[in-house]
Amino acid sequence: MKIPSKLLAQQLLLSCKKWGLHNVVISPGSRNAPLTIGFTNDPFFTCYSIVDERAAAFFGLGLAQQSGKPTILVCTSGSAVVNYLPAVTEAYFSEIPLVVLSADRPLHKVGIGDGQTIYQAGVFGQHCLFSGVLRGVESNADLEAIPVNQQRIAQAFTVASQQHGPVHLNVPFEEPLYLTEGTYAPELSDLEQTVTTQHEVELERLDEEVMELTFRESENYQTLERAWNSSERKMILVGVLDPGVLDQELLNRFAARKDIVVLSESTSNLHANHFITAIDQAIAPLEKTPEKLECLLPDLLITVGGQVISKKIKKLLRGINGLRHFHIGNTRPLDTYFKLVCHVPAPATEVLALLVVNRPEFQSDLQAQWLSIKLQRIHGHREYLDVIPWSDFTAYQTLLPSIPDGSLLHFGNSSSIRYAQLYEQNPSIHVYCNRGTSGIDGCTSTSIGAAVASGQRTVLITGDIAFFYDSNALWNQYVPADYRMILINNGGGGIFRILPGDKHTDEFQDYFETTHGLEASRLATMYGFGYDRASSDRELKVALSRFYEPSTKPRILEIFTPRMVNDEVLLEYFHFLARNAQG
Repeated sequence: MKIPSKLLAQQLLLSCKKWGLHNVVISPGSRNAPLTIGFTNDPFFTCYSIVDERAAAFFGLGLAQQSGKPTILVCTSGSAVVNYLPAVTEAYFSEIPLVVLSADRPLHKVGIGDGQTIYQAGVFGQHCLFSGVLRGVESNADLEAIPVNQQRIAQAFTVASQQHGPVHLNVPFEEPLYLTEGTYAPELSDLEQTVTTQHEVELERLDEEVMELTFRESENYQTLERAWNSSERKMILVGVLDPGVLDQELLNRFAARKDIVVLSESTSNLHANHFITAIDQAIAPLEKTPEKLECLLPDLLITVGGQVISKKIKKLLRGINGLRHFHIGNTRPLDTYFKLVCHVPAPATEVLALLVVNRPEFQSDLQAQWLSIKLQRIHGHREYLDVIPWSDFTAYQTLLPSIPDGSLLHFGNSSSIRYAQLYEQNPSIHVYCNRGTSGIDGCTSTSIGAAVASGQRTVLITGDIAFFYDSNALWNQYVPADYRMILINNGGGGIFRILPGDKHTDEFQDYFETTHGLEASRLATMYGFGYDRASSDRELKVALSRFYEPSTKPRILEIFTPRMVNDEVLLEYFHFLARNAQG
């Protein structure tokens, strides 16, 4: 086995192995050669070569999303590392672990005009949970750097694994870069005594579990318990959540309580008949009649999971005077509604179970009011779909039921996931979207990484701007043959036609909507994807009838919808629901 001669590279390889970090995404370069040689020649690691660092980092994000373990990202020096920033920010806000190893020149060669150098230390700023610079080990005179480096490596890996987010280690190497050895250096023989081993990590996790068992004794939990027992109108709002985090039997018990309403979204991966899953659909028709919204307002809000997509629920909750907000679970507490009282950092299922057992149930009409509106909206939704022309809206009506059971379903930002919020989801399908920063920049790359890590059939539904922006995601030799991409091409950034502003100016079309005449067929051919297209509901149904059949290569289905119709159909939808409720 070839081992890099650089002691610092050896130290990092041994540390990654001890921490059980298998997945490594490498963007080719020269300065990172010692790391590349080490990772690719050790069968312990599963290595992926992706040229574009931005796409590589989002691909790694998808791997980490599904594996639950940090993905290692390796790049060369200079601007390469800066291209990781979009994925690092997404990882930070989505609480997904990444370990960035950026190769660099030695410190004395930075800032003097040497080639391919920038100021890499701390380049991710506040969007990184830990950032450290390792010391080069080029001779016996540098051996005292080994324990210093090990402390920083252990700290970075601990933070990434336990706090679930990105960390960055800047790794300086002096030339020559390509020399190899047959064995690890004897100077690293005591690494087991200086590294935080996986066993020690497990012990730390056990300590955390003991702390979690006593959370009920904490002041924060007792404050929550008092608020719960005194509140007649309770709302549980669930944001981004991995499937299976909340126990279904427990959720059913909440659904049976008249004084509790549970609101969830597609990315919450929760399903129950008494849950409100299409939040905007329920609220939007009432926005001009505040008196009708009054019956839907809670006096206690409990949030679980990550970020919430619906702008309308954010606006509604921010406007409630006296609302008390508690966040539970191991995700970061976000004061989204400017009402946060405190955070109970314990498993959400355990906290909710304590709250629902043997607690008084108030004779409230909160859930009944929400459910009444839900039934009205479902009826209006079906009626509306029967009378509208071919558009994005009707495409989703046909698309979503076609997704095979048990699939991973990824959505692009921003219109794609918002349309999905208006439809019920198949409970067997697990839904994901990059909602940490809600950007379009890596939706495709993330979904491909998720497909590789999960081994499950993965479907991406995305828009044209997001697709073309991240088209280097297709420059990837690891895409599974059963990967399917559904591309809604409406000729521009359709989300902007829904927002306020004059839609008829050149300025709007060029600088907001960004109209174009592009299609995906040539990209599909270039990167070896199968390709289908549809421009009507009939054509879409024909295409879908064969789209998911087994194939030897991944496939793209491009759906063309009328650019000048989609916004009118969507805006009229909420007016129609309001009129339907009145009638």
